[in-house]
Amino acid sequence: MYYSLSLPVSLCVIGMPKLEHIESNVAMAKAFKPLSKAEMHELSQRLSDKNKAALDRFFSNHIDA
Repeated sequence: MYYSLSLPVSLCVIGMPKLEHIESNVAMAKAFKPLSKAEMHELSQRLSDKNKAALDRFFSNHIDA
């Protein structure tokens, strides 16, 4: 969530199937401070090319129900 909010976006929509998720996400949003460029780069490098491709494949056909 911090990575997404650190991008030039106006909002971040997150699925929250349980009340605990909503409470946790609200706490994170209240504590949010944009990540530094170094933090953003480090997070983006954590995913290997293989995992990025798998994530892309998952979301290419994903439908929220």
